[in-house]
Amino acid sequence: MNPAVPPEPVASSAQEPPQARETPGPETVATDPVSTPAPGDTAPPASEAPSPTAFDAAQTSFNEAEYLRFVEYLQHRTGLSFGLSKRYYVEKRLHARMGDRPELDFDAWFATLHADPEGAAWQDVINTMTVNETYFYREPHQFECMSRHLLDERLRDRQVDAPPGPLRVWSMPSSTGEEPYSIAIWLLEHWPGLAEHDVEILASDIDTRVLEAAERGEFSARSVARLPRPVLDRHFAPLDEGSWRIDRELVASVQFSRHNLCDPQDLPQALDLIFCRNLLIYFDDSTQLRVLSTLFDALTPGGFLCLGHAEILPRHGPPFVTRRFPQGVVYQRPLAPPTAAPPP
Repeated sequence: MNPAVPPEPVASSAQEPPQARETPGPETVATDPVSTPAPGDTAPPASEAPSPTAFDAAQTSFNEAEYLRFVEYLQHRTGLSFGLSKRYYVEKRLHARMGDRPELDFDAWFATLHADPEGAAWQDVINTMTVNETYFYREPHQFECMSRHLLDERLRDRQVDAPPGPLRVWSMPSSTGEEPYSIAIWLLEHWPGLAEHDVEILASDIDTRVLEAAERGEFSARSVARLPRPVLDRHFAPLDEGSWRIDRELVASVQFSRHNLCDPQDLPQALDLIFCRNLLIYFDDSTQLRVLSTLFDALTPGGFLCLGHAEILPRHGPPFVTRRFPQGVVYQRPLAPPTAAPPP
């Protein structure tokens, strides 16, 4: 995206509507699954919560061994981690998937997933198990940091040791598109450098269903509630029942693709900035380290990583440098590899 003249910047501060709230997250990995909604769902109201006997064999088509077989396979393939206390939420969704093949018992159904590990049945399971809580201008302090500091710093560094070309920004997971479109809108509204420099915005998710929704570009009133009204009017057209359609030029400015961070083949590389927010909380410690190493390698030297407000780097992870800006903390791949300590 490289418009000739960026629009007049507008204030991004808007009173937070009651329905547009942050989803709280733990400060580390969700080792207590009850504290974090299961991917693809939210916790039910107290009146719908399962009773202590809800997992009896007579009331579910899975026994404990079958459940553990499934969640171990899911974690191996996607990184998503579920304990026994998540069993109610997992089974509730899997029953819907198995309902398409009522003649199959668990073993037969599970065998169909193994027989075609990249097929439609497995992708349908992934789409069912993922979380898609998002909205426009979520955690906007990081967008402000991007436009005030990160992109300008990358341009200065690239003049010295990086090849020419567009700045590359990756939103992963992109969900239904609110985050990558927020990046595009924020740059149009707040970064004068866009008049002179190309920015390539990439957006990926493991869930094909949300990628299709992102490319349609239609959003609910709740999804756009944090956008200032002038910004909303500039970049969206109203639809029926309070929903909005984003400008098709903005849709064209974002490149959507399916990727799995636990299968790093063909992931984007030489990235200047990665937004990977509110994803690590669904991974266990070992998967976190693996994913962070993948993100580190995907960044060009000097590139930045933005995590969610409740996410922190583990002590023994890849050698990111912690950078503190007025708008918050981001993590940087060093411009030069760390120097080895001299031998004693």
